[in-house]
Amino acid sequence: MNKTLKTLALAGLVGALPALALAKPLMTKDQYIEYSAKQHCINQDYWDQPDKQNAELSALDKAMGIGEGDYAALDDLAMEYDMDPSVQEAVETKARKMCPPQL
Repeated sequence: MNKTLKTLALAGLVGALPALALAKPLMTKDQYIEYSAKQHCINQDYWDQPDKQNAELSALDKAMGIGEGDYAALDDLAMEYDMDPSVQEAVETKARKMCPPQL
């Protein structure tokens, strides 16, 4: 690659960085906690009904505004939030309130 093309490529990348930094995250921490707790409940309630489980999970994604193109961003967000013990504790607490374990 010649020097001019390298310079243009680098300039384009640097120019895109502020836009990436200002991009709105897929969901807030509170929304992520809500989403994760609801996922937990769906998985708990429909573990033996895979078609119903998938339908409910798809409905949850739709309700949260998560589309096909958002799954990579959701994975990144999950990796970030899953590193925070307070988020995991909040998800577990919320899930226990939303759908207590069935014995």
